[in-house]
Amino acid sequence: ACALHPAVLNSPRIGVQAELGKLLAGHYMPVAALQLLDRARAGGYRHPTVDYLTGLCRMHVGDEPGAAQALEAALAEVPDHVPSLRTLSKLRPPREGEDRIGQLQALRQRLGDGHEQAPMLLYTLFAEHDRRDEIRQAWEALEQAMRLRRAQVRYDATAEQALFDFLGATRPEAAEGEGDG
Repeated sequence: ACALHPAVLNSPRIGVQAELGKLLAGHYMPVAALQLLDRARAGGYRHPTVDYLTGLCRMHVGDEPGAAQALEAALAEVPDHVPSLRTLSKLRPPREGEDRIGQLQALRQRLGDGHEQAPMLLYTLFAEHDRRDEIRQAWEALEQAMRLRRAQVRYDATAEQALFDFLGATRPEAAEGEGDG
């Protein structure tokens, strides 16, 4: 409610509108986020992240042409913006003459497997190969994406078990049972 207050919506501080729009987009509130993101963009605020989030929100509300336009604006600023490439891949197939697989493979070579967005890039490559029924290449990309993503995920089974043990010991039924006896 605070983000959509008239004082915010009518504020000349477009940077504040952009930041609040980004916050709302991150909390899966696309309609509210778009009100702020669109105002910021109309006020001259230019940043690839704002364009990307505008595209993502437009996709979530079913405005596919608006989503594509915003994602393409982000990619015009930062051609290697992996989240925009991923979202555009979900949104529409490549246009005639657009070599999306070649673009993704070239980006993968530049970034390398150690880059934090390498798994997302490979998931996108999987989707593009799958779209073209290139089964072997699709599965190879997916397997590598999953392997790289697993290497990024930190998991401590002992710490997780300790958390569940603690939660189990503090549940109301456990506390009530201790006083009976």
